[in-house]
Amino acid sequence: MSLLTKGSVLAIAKKDTNNPLHASPVMQVLTIRRLPPNANQAANGPAVDRFRLFLTDGVHSVHGMLASQLSELVTSEKIQANSIIRLNQFVCNVVKEKLFVVLLQLEVLEKSATPITTSIPVENVVSIGGNVATTANNSPYASSTVASPATNTGSTLSSGISSANTASPRPANPYGGQASPAVTGGNPHSTNVPVASGPPPNVFPIKSLNPYQNKWTIRARVTQKSDMRFWHNSRGDGKLFSVNLLDESGEIKATAFNEMADSLVNVFEEGKVYYISNARVSLARQQFNTVQNDYELSLDRGTEVTLCVEPTSVPTVKFNFVALDKLMEREKDNMVDIIGVVKDCGEVTTLMSKTTQRPLIKRDITLVDTSEYAVRMTMWGKDAENFSASDHPVLAIKSVKVSDFGGRSLSMLRSSAMSTNPDIPEAHRLRGWYDANQHQLRLKHYTNAGTEMGGLASSGTSRDSRKNMAQVRDEALGEGDKPDYFTVRGTVTYVKSENFAYPACPGENCQKKVVETGDGSWRCEKCDQSYPAPQYRYIMTLNACDHAGQLWLQCFNEVAEQLVGIPANEMHLLQQSDETTFKQAIGTPLLKTYLFRCKAKMEAYNDTRKTRYSIFTATPIDFVQESNQLIQAIESF
Repeated sequence: MSLLTKGSVLAIAKKDTNNPLHASPVMQVLTIRRLPPNANQAANGPAVDRFRLFLTDGVHSVHGMLASQLSELVTSEKIQANSIIRLNQFVCNVVKEKLFVVLLQLEVLEKSATPITTSIPVENVVSIGGNVATTANNSPYASSTVASPATNTGSTLSSGISSANTASPRPANPYGGQASPAVTGGNPHSTNVPVASGPPPNVFPIKSLNPYQNKWTIRARVTQKSDMRFWHNSRGDGKLFSVNLLDESGEIKATAFNEMADSLVNVFEEGKVYYISNARVSLARQQFNTVQNDYELSLDRGTEVTLCVEPTSVPTVKFNFVALDKLMEREKDNMVDIIGVVKDCGEVTTLMSKTTQRPLIKRDITLVDTSEYAVRMTMWGKDAENFSASDHPVLAIKSVKVSDFGGRSLSMLRSSAMSTNPDIPEAHRLRGWYDANQHQLRLKHYTNAGTEMGGLASSGTSRDSRKNMAQVRDEALGEGDKPDYFTVRGTVTYVKSENFAYPACPGENCQKKVVETGDGSWRCEKCDQSYPAPQYRYIMTLNACDHAGQLWLQCFNEVAEQLVGIPANEMHLLQQSDETTFKQAIGTPLLKTYLFRCKAKMEAYNDTRKTRYSIFTATPIDFVQESNQLIQAIESF
């Protein structure tokens, strides 16, 4: 049996962080119990397995709670009763006068060992009560957990809601002193934010928050605040806003709904630091979250928010910049942080949303950086309207979306945060580089075929890079969980004339297939309407080959119409009236060579899985560019 760290449970209970027994203790798991899902989990989606452990150091025993991200260790039986584990990171909570050790990181030393038969519960030898402060092992923030002086004066903002006609009592201030009145439903837009004159107890780093903790407080800066957003569905109306919170350890998203959104929307200001406590910690919904954290906060009636005005080391923003020449290495729809100089700025334009039929305001700008790459970024809404590009500013943008349109491009979202000429070292270096080199830059641009400098991605390993047809099959492109993108040069050798088009709905913004009815009309189930005639659209299949192999490729209406030069409606009429002319027209692409940009994706049809290769663009060969590419390939050897 691995040697247990005897005395470690007592050191943890006494908060003796200077005791070497407190650091990474080795304990034995006596029992494991699965906990039933709580009400919040049941309401928010599939239940997450949670397990309670009973631990011993060989002398004393203590209750343990396994963090949800570690539940797999139990379900896969890597941890079981009598396992020996090392606690690399943990926090402590007191629940009903019992000490709970929440296990955040651990190491399994022995899967099964001889069980300890006698162990004394730590509550029998140490008075737990409510006096055990939460501490984080192996954390540089443990020293922040200090008691407030008795002379502290400050006030707490409680987000609880009460009637506008009922006088609210002045709540007790957990930081000491007299509390300011709470923001209530009767004054939802108050901007009189209470100020804390000293640090509260139990200040936690954001990275240590988890659903099993209580009595915690974080000190964090608001790096981004969203506008109030409204929704309407079958369950009713609602509204929300969110803030991104940052401290020295990491970031987390916090959201307030309905009445709480009204109460807190004018409390938070970007750039300011707040003490926040009594918010609900839950698993993050990643489809709505751009912050790198497994959890998120819900600001509810018990949440307390206090403005921090004393000097702090809380950073203003944390960037993880990606160079513009590395965008091909990022998956489509990834969120990245970008810094670049605005080289060109387009005009504000308006387009109509296909889904909502509402006008959208956009502006395209071109960013460059020291990699001498240029990329287009699209701004939307107020950001597009209010943007000014005078003097080629440096922009640092957090959480911008990567698109594969035009090879690679960027798009700002509502969750993106942009800083103009930020006072950071990266911005200063970029400013100096651009001012010194702007007149002799030879910029490389992303295109559908890769980059302007030969049509190849700069990394040489991008999933959107040039392939020959043998490589497409040998590398099993499209057989993974996500589609793969590639560019291939091929000569068209065959075009299928059967089922080259389908009858589509002629309604606006609808391309669904329509079915002919008995009265000669065509019915669209999506639009729930009948039309006198369909609008035919191409869904053409062709075979292309190169020196290494051949592929069957599928192209849709825009690409097929470019290849044959005739709309699908006219091609259908030719098929009905003149078979000879139809055969000549449908064979227009034969023996012509194109640069095809394709997507490979595994699809299932009639219980059979098959990789489908779809053409996004078909570009006639630029022989000068192709020759330059071959010369570069030869010179690289």
